[in-house]
Amino acid sequence: MTGTRAFIAIGVLLGEQYSFMHDLESFFWVLFWICVHYDRPNESRVVNEFNKWNYISPKTLAGLKKGQVVYEGILSNS
Repeated sequence: MTGTRAFIAIGVLLGEQYSFMHDLESFFWVLFWICVHYDRPNESRVVNEFNKWNYISPKTLAGLKKGQVVYEGILSNS
């Protein structure tokens, strides 16, 4: 498995055979990362909950990502 773990599709993390859908999901995770880590242009913020994504096991990361997809409140301003 190669690439930045935070952006790897859940299926790839779980060892599924590659599909073009994994590329689309990876794009989603890049967009998710940008939305969570940036308030405005040139104003970033540290979100430790997501920074650890690059250092945990693939199986654990897949579970965390599944939870984030279910919990949409992380992207709201409230």
